[in-house]
Amino acid sequence: MIASLATIILMTVASFAVEWWITARTVTHSGLRRTFGEVTSKPLASRVPGRRASRFLAVGYMVAIGAAIAVRLLAPDSGLPIPRLPIMIAAAVLCGMATILRGWAVLTLGRLFDRDARILPDHELMRSGPYRYIQHPAYAANVLFAAASGLALTTWPSALVATALALAAHVPRIHHEEALLSQRFPNLYPAYHRQTGRFVPHTLGKGMGRGAG
Repeated sequence: MIASLATIILMTVASFAVEWWITARTVTHSGLRRTFGEVTSKPLASRVPGRRASRFLAVGYMVAIGAAIAVRLLAPDSGLPIPRLPIMIAAAVLCGMATILRGWAVLTLGRLFDRDARILPDHELMRSGPYRYIQHPAYAANVLFAAASGLALTTWPSALVATALALAAHVPRIHHEEALLSQRFPNLYPAYHRQTGRFVPHTLGKGMGRGAG
């Protein structure tokens, strides 16, 4: 159990550091310390549309990981029929995939990246990056990371609970963003929504899109 918790902590720290580095260099161009202050400052944290959905997402994600740990403690005998080391390696690989996918999404969004999913006056839809195939690559990365955390606990119920709860936590935020994009792009967004999947590629044909998550 200690090894599992240590793995989850290391994966979280590494993923968090990579995202902040990308955000600092690509989005704000102001360095890690200043970027952290800008993104978490009081003005940005004031009342803006979607703030409640953002908070629900953060709390829901923590609940997902906490519930997975609780399940591991309550059902320690429901382990996967695989040696611990390959499971840990698989969890680390999934974490790496999630980090790459989220980083790709942030790089694609550039200055349009916003943790509160606000639509800017000059917001645009474009055929670029992971948004060409899925509508919410950053959120898909979050769910993938939750699955990796559950897997690191080495029991299938933990992996299942972490994945399911993380997915459920994203539902309000996804609905909020899709409503905003439908309103901002009434002629373009419906077609994009039909042609791409939310988390899994719907088609590898002509994808289009830049969203807020």
